[in-house]
Amino acid sequence: MVALRLPPAVVYDPFRIKLLVYNLVHGDGCGMESSIVYPTPFPVLTHTQAMKFNSRCSLALFLFLIVAQVGCKPADTSVSLPPTTAQSTPDTTPTVAPKTPTPSESIAATPAIKTDGVWKVQSAIIAGQPLPPEAANAITLTLTNEQYVVDLGGATDKGTFTTDLSTTPNRMTIKGTEGPNTGKTMLTIFDAPDTQTMRLCYDLEGKEFPQAFESTADNKYFFVTYVRQ
Repeated sequence: MVALRLPPAVVYDPFRIKLLVYNLVHGDGCGMESSIVYPTPFPVLTHTQAMKFNSRCSLALFLFLIVAQVGCKPADTSVSLPPTTAQSTPDTTPTVAPKTPTPSESIAATPAIKTDGVWKVQSAIIAGQPLPPEAANAITLTLTNEQYVVDLGGATDKGTFTTDLSTTPNRMTIKGTEGPNTGKTMLTIFDAPDTQTMRLCYDLEGKEFPQAFESTADNKYFFVTYVRQ
């Protein structure tokens, strides 16, 4: 191990420090094998030789400082790759368009309204005017196998009816066979908001099927809401 003792009284200029580093690096017999006591006799150099070892000492000192700074840590040669983005596989499943039902299928899919039964009038309007409660309460309608019977509280009206579920609203054609409406045809629309309620709107003159459940002074329709008994 080299022991370096520098007398504090001596002023060391950069040239002498560089020369000392040169001796330490090249080991020319002035310090690598024996203890160096400064000042040490320096060989007499020519100008060219002085320039050469001056340059070498500067490079050696520079490299020494770099190694001391980085701690001889090897350079990180790893390559940082950008993160890869997962690519989703496109869905190639063919899209099947919904089937449009035919008229016959639409009729089959329409819930059948259970018209058969005994019905009482809940409310009634004729030509835009409410039917008096006593008259409304006197009406009882019975539907059985496309046959109808209306009890008017003393008089009876009978006939047949057919339904058409292919339209919206559903239609009903009523034909009187016995009683005050014998020989008449009444065109009606009907629906059932629930299993206990049924609405009918009649064109008593049989000219056309009503377009809506509405009775006015102009159309003179008979609009009745029945409840099941």
